[in-house]
Amino acid sequence: MQEKLVMQMWMYDTAGLGRTGTLIACYIMKHYKFTAAEAIAWIRVCRPGSVIGPQQEFLIEYVT
Repeated sequence: MQEKLVMQMWMYDTAGLGRTGTLIACYIMKHYKFTAAEAIAWIRVCRPGSVIGPQQEFLIEYVT
């Protein structure tokens, strides 16, 4: 169910930088035990410019 939601959001987020990156970061943090910094770094390697500003702050607060 969660994987389906992530894929649906990926398709609807046209730029794929903010919401999609944040959802994918949450997914890999939960399932692959990445820290917020690791998840953000991995996503930015795959898609430069992703997860900036409020999304980055959310992810860092999410794990603390």
